[in-house]
Amino acid sequence: MTLGKILISRRSYIYGLLFVAVSIVVVIISIKKVVSRQAPTQQVDNQAVVIPVEVVKAQYSEETNDILVTTGKTLAYETHAVKVNTTGRIKELDLPIGIYVKKGDILAVLDTTQIDYLIELANEEYRLKEKKANAMKQLLDKNLIRYTEYVNHNIEYLDAKQKYYTLLDEKTNHYVVAPLSGIVERKLVTVGELVTQKDKIVVLYDIHIIKVAFGLDESDYQKFKSAGGSYVNIYIPALNLALKLSDFKTSEIAQDKNHSVYIEALIPNDDNSIMPGLFVNVNVIFNGNKQRIKLPNSAIFFDSYYYVYVIENNTAKKVRIEIGDSDSQSVEVVSGIKPNDQVVISGKKGLHDGVKVLIEDETTHSTIRNSS
Repeated sequence: MTLGKILISRRSYIYGLLFVAVSIVVVIISIKKVVSRQAPTQQVDNQAVVIPVEVVKAQYSEETNDILVTTGKTLAYETHAVKVNTTGRIKELDLPIGIYVKKGDILAVLDTTQIDYLIELANEEYRLKEKKANAMKQLLDKNLIRYTEYVNHNIEYLDAKQKYYTLLDEKTNHYVVAPLSGIVERKLVTVGELVTQKDKIVVLYDIHIIKVAFGLDESDYQKFKSAGGSYVNIYIPALNLALKLSDFKTSEIAQDKNHSVYIEALIPNDDNSIMPGLFVNVNVIFNGNKQRIKLPNSAIFFDSYYYVYVIENNTAKKVRIEIGDSDSQSVEVVSGIKPNDQVVISGKKGLHDGVKVLIEDETTHSTIRNSS
């Protein structure tokens, strides 16, 4: 073999080795690229998909009542017209309107000139008859007079005594006293005016309890009457006073052409801080005794029926529900879920029945609905 042929043979061998090496490198690189492309898919296939969600814990609403907004005014618990018990002229009537008086306080005094004169005469006669009766008793003890003579004088003495004390009692009728504690609402007579027995002279307001009076139409009244536990929230602007009242006096008689029913809520007023005639804002709370779960609108799905996703053991469960009342923010759930269920409100992308989830945030949803 010549030298030239030997060199050509070696060169071909080297080229062959280089070709094989390059081919191996190309194959390895191709395999790595394929593996790198397939690895994420294999990882996803081998690991469950987890969807982050926010949930709300279903609870009964804090208030399940309907509210009717109206107005009213404060009234005295009772109005009492004070009468005189005898005939005479008003001598004293120094009672400013609105003044508070206690039971037994003197409200007015009638002129006592005539009764004082009669009492003076009766007292003189009574004392004189008493002396004669005592003198006759001494004579009787000495057997100087008959017993019948003594008895006659003693009867005259007792009659004079009774007349005297009767006039004293009658004088007390000239002093008109308060039959109860309260405020003077108005005076019906003036000083110097002649009054006769049973004439009214003063009107008193009993304010140890204050009534808040307001009206309801008949349908609302029936609702108020039938709903156990109903109550009233009031606000008196003049006193900046807010109260919750649950003690009522009601009348089922229509009071006007609108067929409204008169209702009075009662306020204890032992300190006399609340006066009659004040304007009152009234919220009538109708307690329907119905517990309701309310959810944000974002929790509700619809696909021929309403449903939500409830989370159990970090897994989404599709639950069919029935809904009731709704507003711009929330929906009443009548059936399908129960209190403390975790309901998805956001993170719905990719959500379906049975998917694993990661709870990122949990809130408590409780809605108060006011309706008028």
